[in-house]
Amino acid sequence: MKLLAIDTSSHICAACVYEADTNEIMAQESRDIGRGHAEVLMTLVENVLAVSKTSYQDLARIGVTIGPGSFTGVRVGMSVARGLGLSLDIPVLGVSTLDALEYMALAKDTSLSQLVTLLDAKRGEAYCKFSNFDTMASQVFTLTYDEAVKLLEEDNHHACGSGVNAISEFIGKPISYVHLNPTAEIGVVAELASKMSNPAMPPEPLYLRSPDAKIQAGFALERA
Repeated sequence: MKLLAIDTSSHICAACVYEADTNEIMAQESRDIGRGHAEVLMTLVENVLAVSKTSYQDLARIGVTIGPGSFTGVRVGMSVARGLGLSLDIPVLGVSTLDALEYMALAKDTSLSQLVTLLDAKRGEAYCKFSNFDTMASQVFTLTYDEAVKLLEEDNHHACGSGVNAISEFIGKPISYVHLNPTAEIGVVAELASKMSNPAMPPEPLYLRSPDAKIQAGFALERA
């Protein structure tokens, strides 16, 4: 089963073609572009399809990151994924960026019993996933840096993700971490999507707070 994976949740724009039957990344491309995912993404998709000698009709499903992360980036990736899924009549699977980062950490250290996955959300906040692998319990929420520090201090939790650096700078000392990635490797997104059951409905963005951009009421026009 061939799968196209897309990630536009951070400053990185990435795509890959993945063969689920052999757990093989057939082609992948990742660019650190900052912004402008809409201008770059389809070029990456075409590139990985060409390198892997895969046509759109060969694809059995599409995996895409749903956030949390860049509001605009997530919407670009999901719009492309859902558009392709609709036109090709194949399922689209949504992968949480926090789940993918956690998966990468577990691959690096299989002995972890608890893990705090942190994504820098700016404005003194972090998107967080706390997992206890002994009880198989997990929670996803938004924390202030102060709250994140308190959580990390409890039982010396291990941490991963881009929020680790931001919180280390906030408290003025390093934090023990497994990795500092702002987003998971695109092959991880593909692997997770390949293991998911087909959804009844297309995925929706995972937003843990309201967008920074607000409608400017002073420029609104009165309704006729």
